[in-house]
Amino acid sequence: LAELLTDASLGGAWIIRRGDDAIGYLVLTYGFDLELGGRQATVTELYLRPRARSPSSRSTSGSSGSAPTSSTSNATTPRPAPSTPAWAWSRTTGSR
Repeated sequence: LAELLTDASLGGAWIIRRGDDAIGYLVLTYGFDLELGGRQATVTELYLRPRARSPSSRSTSGSSGSAPTSSTSNATTPRPAPSTPAWAWSRTTGSR
């Protein structure tokens, strides 16, 4: 992991944040594909904390973040787009 974090040509790691909370991470590595004739990127790890996986966890109202257990129809109510992103990425480096 230290080599990946200190050599950007190998890929990188990012912390996924919602506000000030770290809710997950992503690790991406680079390779070369002969068939495609160039560099490729592979997501080798993607993790989200369980409480961040539910669509209802976007609420800041203090709800438990669990999905509804019953529904009266299959239709979903469209939600307005948030004025600010629900999450953000921050690149992780090898330095502390």
